[in-house]
Amino acid sequence: MADTEVVRVTPLGADSTASWAIVRLRTTEPLHIHEKSDITVTLLEGGGIERMGAGESQTVRVVHAGDVVRIPRGYPHAYENTARGVSTALVVFEPPAVAGDMKPVPLPAVRRPAVQGRTR
Repeated sequence: MADTEVVRVTPLGADSTASWAIVRLRTTEPLHIHEKSDITVTLLEGGGIERMGAGESQTVRVVHAGDVVRIPRGYPHAYENTARGVSTALVVFEPPAVAGDMKPVPLPAVRRPAVQGRTR
């Protein structure tokens, strides 16, 4: 991954039920949804903060390499890389990912929720 790249998505394959990709993230992805796919994220390398939901109902948890996060279609989420390097994840989209599936979610003006989960 080049020093100037923020994110790199490398498709690995697909069948009629799912598609797989390696996603590498240097900094932070914006709050967004996937309209057509449920996703399962397995963090392979790095660590960060996973934000789920929006507004007052948003939850935040610390994630580390080896953690798995399941995100239903249409559910707002974002990831903030807090590792010294790039975070790398295996992401499975069910059904397979399609162009234009990822949609941004506007950030409401609310207090930042407390971080949940384990820390190292």
